[in-house]
Amino acid sequence: MAIRVPWDEHETALLIESCQKYDSGVITKKEVIRGLSTTLRNRAAQKGIEIDDVFRNENGIAMQFSIISSLIHHQKSGLHGASKLFKDMAELYNNDRLAFDKILMEAKNMADNESSMQNQYISWLSTQVSPDQMSELYFTYSEVESFCRHIKVLKKPLFETTDIKTVAAVKQTIESNMVFRFKHKSQLQKMSSAMKYYYSWIKDNQNPLSEEAVTSTLPDDTEIIVPIQNRQENISDKNDPLKSTNVEYLLFVDFRKPTSYAFTSTEYFQYFGERYDEINNWTHLYIQLLQCLLKNYSNIIYDLKGCSLSERGRVDISGSAGICRMAAPKQFADGLYVETNLSASNIVDKIRLILDKCNVDYDNIVIAYTAKKDSAQKDESVVPTRRRANSADGADFFDWLTTVQGMSKNTGHNYVSAVAGCEKYAKEHHIEPWQLYKTDDAEVVKTVVSTLMGDDDFCSYNAQQHNRFSAALRRFLEYHTGEPLVTAQTNSYSKGIIHCRRNNSASNEFYTWLTQVQGMATTTARSYCSAINNCESFSKEHNLDVGQFYGANDFRVVKEASEVLMSNAAFRDYNDQQRNRFRAAMKKYVEFISGDKDTICTAKDEPQVDLTQYEELLFEKYQKGFRIESSLEMRRFRNFWEIKYSAPLEETDETMRKYIRRLTIQHKDFVYLPEAMVDAETQQRLLAYIEHCFSNGKNAIYYDALYKEFEIEFQRQRVNNADMLKTYLDYTNEGNYVINRGYLATDRSVEVDPTDEVRDYVITYGAPMQTDDLLKALSQIPRDKIIWAVAGSNSAEFVRNQKGEYFHADIVDLTTAELDNITDLIQNAINEKDFIGGNELIETISAKYPSILERYPYLTQLGMRDVIGYKLRDVFSFKGKIISALGEDLSMSDVFADYAKSHAHFTITQLNALKTELDTPIYFDSVYRNSLRIDKENFVSKEQANFDSIATDAAIDRFCVGDYITISEIRLFGSFPYACFPWNGFLLEHYVSDYSKTYKLLHAGFNAGTPVGAIVKRTSKFENFDELITSALADSTISLNKQDALQYLCDNGFLVRRSYAAIEQILVNANAQRSQKG
Repeated sequence: MAIRVPWDEHETALLIESCQKYDSGVITKKEVIRGLSTTLRNRAAQKGIEIDDVFRNENGIAMQFSIISSLIHHQKSGLHGASKLFKDMAELYNNDRLAFDKILMEAKNMADNESSMQNQYISWLSTQVSPDQMSELYFTYSEVESFCRHIKVLKKPLFETTDIKTVAAVKQTIESNMVFRFKHKSQLQKMSSAMKYYYSWIKDNQNPLSEEAVTSTLPDDTEIIVPIQNRQENISDKNDPLKSTNVEYLLFVDFRKPTSYAFTSTEYFQYFGERYDEINNWTHLYIQLLQCLLKNYSNIIYDLKGCSLSERGRVDISGSAGICRMAAPKQFADGLYVETNLSASNIVDKIRLILDKCNVDYDNIVIAYTAKKDSAQKDESVVPTRRRANSADGADFFDWLTTVQGMSKNTGHNYVSAVAGCEKYAKEHHIEPWQLYKTDDAEVVKTVVSTLMGDDDFCSYNAQQHNRFSAALRRFLEYHTGEPLVTAQTNSYSKGIIHCRRNNSASNEFYTWLTQVQGMATTTARSYCSAINNCESFSKEHNLDVGQFYGANDFRVVKEASEVLMSNAAFRDYNDQQRNRFRAAMKKYVEFISGDKDTICTAKDEPQVDLTQYEELLFEKYQKGFRIESSLEMRRFRNFWEIKYSAPLEETDETMRKYIRRLTIQHKDFVYLPEAMVDAETQQRLLAYIEHCFSNGKNAIYYDALYKEFEIEFQRQRVNNADMLKTYLDYTNEGNYVINRGYLATDRSVEVDPTDEVRDYVITYGAPMQTDDLLKALSQIPRDKIIWAVAGSNSAEFVRNQKGEYFHADIVDLTTAELDNITDLIQNAINEKDFIGGNELIETISAKYPSILERYPYLTQLGMRDVIGYKLRDVFSFKGKIISALGEDLSMSDVFADYAKSHAHFTITQLNALKTELDTPIYFDSVYRNSLRIDKENFVSKEQANFDSIATDAAIDRFCVGDYITISEIRLFGSFPYACFPWNGFLLEHYVSDYSKTYKLLHAGFNAGTPVGAIVKRTSKFENFDELITSALADSTISLNKQDALQYLCDNGFLVRRSYAAIEQILVNANAQRSQKG
């Protein structure tokens, strides 16, 4: 017989490491316990220790696992006290990780004496980093190994893996696998560093490079330029590249050096020595290279789906669901598309990023391309006059600015952005043609530029932007034609007055009225004046008989013209694109015309009203708002004025209100100074946040979510709720966005559905996602709307993977054949026993079709079961953990009921087996309703019941002298009549529950091992179990506290264990009853 061997510190270290692996979520508790048991038993055998079946077996490890886990997490385990060694090791783990790691490393070395490679690596690592760093890095390897073995990237321990491609795949996994990065986000930097060291060590210790490899390896700063003719034999002098001024040179991409690839052509590329010659252009090369990488690095390439390679901006690789968001998607594999709206330089940069993610050495990819000698040497003296190639995003223009013109990258980006703004303006203002980036025709470009520079509104816009647009257009025209842009004399603008193309006097009066009478900001007023010009231009271009706005004297004429325009579908679209600017401007102009125009002076003649004193007084006395319609507030304002300025306020109340309204924002009955409502710093942060959201692709922001984002800042200011924030934004908005009832939008065409936004994001994410992370990512949507989308009554498409974690069903792609196979599994089980349990289904799939589960290692059994349920919802009924025929809707209760009905005899052991199969508790109520329990182990069919209820109740009467008696108090059954089965507590319990005419059973529920509860006379006052035990406790002599009460109820047969959910309220009622009795 083996002797008991106490745990040592090395075993304990391995036990703590196993807990840490389980806590990280990369391995199940069952797996980690089994692995540790095997390790410790092998370790003991190698040391010559006699072991038996009990020594460090899985049951024993499970108990020790719970104890050590409670110690390192500072929790109670519910088991016996921990040993001193366990406590010391847990303290070491929590407080001195360096010392703990040293013991752990010793334990691992002892467990694997033959691991010389690991020892060599650790020795090498100790020369590269400090002792503290080595300890931190070393501890991460076990977590990396566990995860990578779990998802089948590693087939054996990490330190036994020497294949450079496998190690590269491990390194790539921790750098790009979203599930791993999410679970280990706090340790990612250490893990990444740890794997880079190991990768470098493996790479440096591979077999020496071949002579061919050595000769082909060049220093990073070597530039390779080979004339194409040098590849030919017997080159003549006339073809000598050194004597030619227009020779194409063969160059090779150097991923380590930033280079412009404008005006180049691809020749061929080599992938790990295999050459590909049939390359039409850079895009073709990009797609072919992706196809090559996909063959060897499919898991990494698929992980890139829905991602931007540079981790910002638009998506580079997408599935079919995301191509609508791509400008020029090209398919390179089934279900995979790549964005190709890129310049040659962009493509090279994207390839470099992909190679980094796949851990492919740059030397394994050779890309040959050609360029004219003058291009290669960047001869800036030559100005091209031919028709230029043009990319839709300005990439080629950017290359020309930075390489030929020698501009900085920032300046180049500014010019590219400015031309895009010009193109947008031309399109929105119906200038034909409007294309700049979207054409290669220099004549079209010249026409657009000329039209823009002759447009007064554009010139005004350009002047406001400090001539940024005209400068960019000058360069863009030079890029296309070699001809610099000659600008006409710039229109002059007087400060505060906009000079419009027609009817300048009427326009100036309208501008003055907007700014002086309406208190409108100058930029908004200019926008309104320009909008009226646009309305006139549109009506003229589309032959609408509306006449002129400026110069009209009858407001009815202007109002009719507005109605004609708004009835035109094309104009309504135009207005929507301009975020309702035209309609708002026409409404204001009608208001302007319908008033007394003659009393309105020009800006030059109208006396200015200095409202500084109003502003000072409001800021000093009314930080919390001014009730604008209150007569009492007006009198108080006058008093404050007279005290502050030593003079009475002469204006009437209405004039005062007009002036105050010019300075303030009104929300309900109160007005607020904008700067008192939100300070300048918060305003800038708020507007920047809105702009950031919109520029990142969000087209709507809910006021509730926006208020939540800035709630802390608003607490110190005067924005008290989301509705008040909406009022503030409405005031500050100058056409940058549209104010809707519940949200801000980029334009009026936006129709917001929170579920659509959540769906798009979760599908793009492509893996299970914690709700907290989803809330953070979609911060523009209120929390309750997101929770409703993923967990509400109509959220079946969002599948729960585990508590607080969801994914979208569309990320799980099951083929028709796979779904057919799963359908057959379910149908066969239903044919056999009317149902199949969810866990049983997943285990069967794992055995018969393991590739399905291997594709989705991040899905739990719950997640996989429910996503199958969603995809087969029209074929079978999925209710909880039970899958049955469509329309049956079998529940767990139904399954236990059917089991009891369909068996003439069964045992508690068989029920426990069913419980284990279904991963559920036993539904005893369903079992008892459909069978008869005759003793602790056995059940029979209801038909076998044969009770004499009169005689049996009479026998109970001999024991029950009061209103009730507990089942446990009846131990002698000599007076009970024959019932086909021997009398016992279980049979008595079931008889009282279902067959007695005089008595009823009040209890907390049936259970497997002990009949408990009370046999209560039907004539008693007790209606339920709570009333019964309240009375029992009140009548007892115990102290009415929770612990004593539960113990009393267990000791006297009311409960089977010291737990009852309603005990607190029971004690309150029992105390009250005891007090009433005195």
